[in-house]
Amino acid sequence: MIKKAQENEDLKNLVGGYQTPHKSLFIFTSNGRWENVSAENITTEILFQGPVYNKENNPTWKEIEKTAKEQPIKEGEVNKGLSPDGKDIFVHKTDLNRATIFGVKGFVSTIIWEDDYQYTITDNYTSYDNSEGNGFVNQVKVRYYGDKDEVTFEQLEGRKYYLKRLLEKIISSGVITNIKY
Repeated sequence: MIKKAQENEDLKNLVGGYQTPHKSLFIFTSNGRWENVSAENITTEILFQGPVYNKENNPTWKEIEKTAKEQPIKEGEVNKGLSPDGKDIFVHKTDLNRATIFGVKGFVSTIIWEDDYQYTITDNYTSYDNSEGNGFVNQVKVRYYGDKDEVTFEQLEGRKYYLKRLLEKIISSGVITNIKY
């Protein structure tokens, strides 16, 4: 996460981190990405995305709740190009709730969807921290998925419920300090 943020031209330096999940639960797979595969073949990914500085002091960035509510996702329909690889997905349900991300109150937007091969639940955690300069956005994505031939949405919901408290602690306890922009 820190390296990713330092590559962002808007942030020159920062110190940050998060509680590393225990290696018996999650395996570090790449920069900011952790993965767990259950005995039922349900994959859980945690994707920490570096903070993004509000360089232009855009006022809409500060309206995280409004932005989250106005997402152009339509329930009960095929949504064009919304999968991680840009393909079409069928969205069953969306939900928006409060959450704490890196110590700042924000929101978690949940999307329950499927493509031709997998069932997926995606939780997008987003907060706006205005403690430094023009402020910055913190984002973490948690994705639960499995092959349609092997898992059901009920199993994905069960896995999400099983890991919920752990993931919320990891996401809420992250810190970003000493930001230079």
